[in-house]
Amino acid sequence: MNYENELSYEEQLDRAEKELAEGYHDYAQAIINLIPVKSARKCYIQSEIYARKQWYNEQLKQLKAAVKSAPKNETYKERLAESEGLKHCKIKREQKGSTRTQGDRNENSNR
Repeated sequence: MNYENELSYEEQLDRAEKELAEGYHDYAQAIINLIPVKSARKCYIQSEIYARKQWYNEQLKQLKAAVKSAPKNETYKERLAESEGLKHCKIKREQKGSTRTQGDRNENSNR
């Protein structure tokens, strides 16, 4: 019998958060995959897993789902705003292209 299946829904989420905090995002993902119920907390944890994998579009989708399910949760709303801001900055950088010169690159490589 699988140990994770013996845990309650909340205990499984707790375990996934613990594994994620310890840097084991693959194990946290495996735990999340075992949870059949969709909830705001599950979406939030999934978003954090995606963030660690640098899958930012997927992260935003999960954060939006978490906020939609729990609109009063300030942590979820703050993380969504932060992530949307980071994505906006990344898009602006990509649109501008690299403005660094060869001299800038050489100077930074000498540090």
